[in-house]
Parts: sequence; C-alpha cells; structure tokens
Amino acid sequence: MLSEIREQPETLRKTIESTLKQAEDIKPVFGEKAIRKLGSVFLIGCGTSYYAAIAGKHAIRAFAGIPSIACPASEFRDFEMRKKGDIVIAISQSGETGDVLTAVKQALKDECIVLAITNEAKSTLAEICETTILTKAGKELAVPMTKTYTALLAGLFSIGVTLGGKEHAVSELQKIPEIVKETIKTSEGKVRKISDDLKSKEAVFLLGRGPNYATALEASLKLKEAAIVHAEAFPSSEFRHGPKALVEDGTPVIALTTSAEYDQTTLRLLEDLKSMGAVTITIGDRAVSTISIQPTNYNLTPIPNIVPLQLLAANIAIKKGIDPDNPRSLTKTTTTT
Repeated sequence: MLSEIREQPETLRKTIESTLKQAEDIKPVFGEKAIRKLGSVFLIGCGTSYYAAIAGKHAIRAFAGIPSIACPASEFRDFEMRKKGDIVIAISQSGETGDVLTAVKQALKDECIVLAITNEAKSTLAEICETTILTKAGKELAVPMTKTYTALLAGLFSIGVTLGGKEHAVSELQKIPEIVKETIKTSEGKVRKISDDLKSKEAVFLLGRGPNYATALEASLKLKEAAIVHAEAFPSSEFRHGPKALVEDGTPVIALTTSAEYDQTTLRLLEDLKSMGAVTITIGDRAVSTISIQPTNYNLTPIPNIVPLQLLAANIAIKKGIDPDNPRSLTKTTTTT
C-alpha cells in the first residue's frame, strides 16, 4: 500500500496526459444541444468508486456547468428518475464490480448512454459500455484502493475541464502530479507522528465540505479497511446536528480545510470541538494546517488532500501490527450483487 501511494505522482501524470486526450472524444455526447435534450447525468460506483463519483459531480458542474447526480450503483437500478437518453458514467477500477455491472445493464436496457471509467481495458465494463475512459494506474496489488482512486478522480476531472474548455483549468489539472509529489515529500514525517498519536484510538471523525466530503468519506474507508479503525465522515457543518455529542476529551477529529471563504464555518466548528476536548487535525491549503498542501483549484483538491490520509491509514495499520495490503474479510474486487 505504501509503495503504491508513493507511485501516485507518476500514475497521475500518465493518467492525466491520457484521459485529457480521451475526454476530447466524448465531447459530442455532452454537447449543449444534447444536454438540453437529455437532462440528467448520473455518476455511479461502489465504495471508493462511489466516492470518486461524488467528487466527480462537483468537478463536472464547476468546470463544465453540467449538473450531475452521484448515486451508489447498488441503488441506481431502483432510481426512478432514470430515463431514456440520460448519460450514465459508470466507475469501477476493476471493471468487474457486480453492482456496477448490474446497474449498467439496466441503464442500457433503459436506453441510457453509458460511459465507463476503469483501469482495466479488457474488463466486462469496458466491453459492454459504448465508450470507455481508461486510467493509467497500472496494477494495484493492495486491496485498499489508493493510486487507482486518484487515477479515477483524474479521469473524471479530465472530463470536467475538457467539457468546460478553459485552458487555465486544464493547466491546473496538469500540475496536480507535482503537487502530489510535494505532498508526499512534506507530509510523510508528520503523518508518522500523527499515526503514533492515533494508533490507540477506537474512533476517528472526518469532516469535509463540497468535493472534500468525498475525501472525508474515502479517508474513513481507508481507516476502516487498512487500520481497522471505526471512522465516520460527515459534511462539516452537519457535524453540529447531533454527532458532536460523541466528542469527548481526546476524540480525534480530522478536517479537510481550504482557503475557500465558506470553510470559515469549518474553522469555527473546530474551535468549538477543541473547547470540548477534541484533538483536531487539519489538512488543506491553509498555511496553518497541520498538514499544509500547495494551493490548487478548489475542485481539484480531492486528489492531493487524500494522499496524507492514505499514508495515515497505512501507518496506523503498521504500528498496530496489521497488514494494510490485505484487510480481513475483504477482496480486491467485489463481484457479487
């Protein structure tokens, strides 16, 4: 897992270079006339791929002005809003996830336009979908997704910036691999220290807003899978509405914070939680963050922001004597539905 986390600057460089070109080919599907006629764009996936869908919907809306809906693939077949002509973006690193394939088959039956994003060119998903965006993460051996997750994000963000047609957004995306490289370099030592502090904790809360709610969800899953830590993610302000009652002296709260103006509400929440005894850890592009990350476009931050949290999950697992590559009761691909 650690070695695959450290591969991400290169896998992201390859993926972004490739998916920006591939995204040009799907422009006609998302043409202005087509969108007015089609109406709905859905992004579906399971687990980590579903969290990529959540971040992806923000990017597609922000960069291209196209509203979209993220939905767990397991729920999509019962989603009554689906209709003929809708666009469905199906996300699966393996291309063999059972619930995703079932949802895609239903969408095709309903005459939706289905696009795939996957890391496997010869997968069932790539075979049955009309168009496929292939990521370039290479073989991932650890069960917890790390480099394939950020590659899926890169593919989705490539769609967003390409449809938006703004050169500055494309340029920002192309800089992400270097930001991730710097993030790994500057955060590993800090993460090892934090993992010492958290290894004995039974529960961790993670908070994020907008696209970084997806980051909080994915980080909570990595902590569950790799380190066997009960971790829960919340949209930052929602934490005030009940869950903060669980905070007591020493409770760890990890928050994704950015310099975006509305993240001031998150900072005020963290001050309140600290007064209740919480141990707060911040990750983001604010200089005073516990782990500070080089600034980039807000809707691209889920890629660099997840990296220290991947490292944290792996380091806590190692310190607890757990093999983070092979979590108990899990397999790399869930093919059943």
